[in-house]
Amino acid sequence: YDDAADQANTAFNEREGAKTGDDGDERPEIVVAGRVVLRRPSGKLVWMNLRDDSRESFQIAVSKADCEAHGNESSFALAKEALDLGDVVAARGRVMKTRKGEVTL
Repeated sequence: YDDAADQANTAFNEREGAKTGDDGDERPEIVVAGRVVLRRPSGKLVWMNLRDDSRESFQIAVSKADCEAHGNESSFALAKEALDLGDVVAARGRVMKTRKGEVTL
């Protein structure tokens, strides 16, 4: 990973210094990068667990609606169909908690 990805992963783990959005959303927006260790397509969402070089694992969710809203329809198709385990992925988004309490980007 390059230095930017290392800093991004540190920001995810520490949740410090992340920017809040201009749209009034108070959730921090960050960038993370890591290797895909688990991928679960589920309709209009794709859940992935990434592992960075520190062996820390974290979850991201790729939403079809969010990709379309930002003009990145191809990003959802890539996440749903083309990514394999071991691929390196970078993602940007807002930190949230799932219904089960897992911190997710």
